[in-house]
Amino acid sequence: MKGAQKVAVINNENGKNSVESVTLKDISKFIKDDIGFSYQGYFRSGWAASNRGSAQTYAAGSLGRFGNEMSGWLDLTLNQRVYNQDGRTANAIVTYDGNVGEQYNDAWFGDSDNENIMQFSDIFLTTRGFLPFAPEADFWVGKHKLPEYEIQMLDWKTLTTDVAAAVGIQNWDLGPGQLDASVSRNDVDVYSRDFSHTTQMNTNSVDLRYRNIPLWQRWFFIADG
Repeated sequence: MKGAQKVAVINNENGKNSVESVTLKDISKFIKDDIGFSYQGYFRSGWAASNRGSAQTYAAGSLGRFGNEMSGWLDLTLNQRVYNQDGRTANAIVTYDGNVGEQYNDAWFGDSDNENIMQFSDIFLTTRGFLPFAPEADFWVGKHKLPEYEIQMLDWKTLTTDVAAAVGIQNWDLGPGQLDASVSRNDVDVYSRDFSHTTQMNTNSVDLRYRNIPLWQRWFFIADG
């Protein structure tokens, strides 16, 4: 369907029925703006190379690997606004991601012994306008972390932190730049020296980032030679 296609709706006003037309774009805007629901996602999938008739991943993690792997990866983020009044908003956000193996048929799913791995990487509540000292900032709490920066082609994450639960603030206008800060919790199973047993270690991490700093007002390009 195209966004220009129309559907008919019946509007009853003062006992009189009138037929009006709205586009799918109008409906989409209503869902996003009035109901406050939106979604976004990413996925990749490839066809496997073969080795004596069996599927086999080739060059996973290397440049140009698309189409050379026997699995698919997905990210799906659902965003529902739960509060919006007097310039203050609150949104509940859930991100579902994981690996979907392509070696087995659609009847094979959810077993810990195969390559299907699904998880909720984000379940948190984010607010804006509730901090009197920084009304422009996003204040959030839950299973979340500051943004990861990565190169999708290679899946190289230049900055990432494993978290179980956290609280943070983002986009805080402070001086010439913006401050992002979070405190996160993660429990780690640490092996003993002989690898015979594990001990749970509680870790807490502080992530501070100061960004969008203006370096200079003018720039010059000098070519030599």
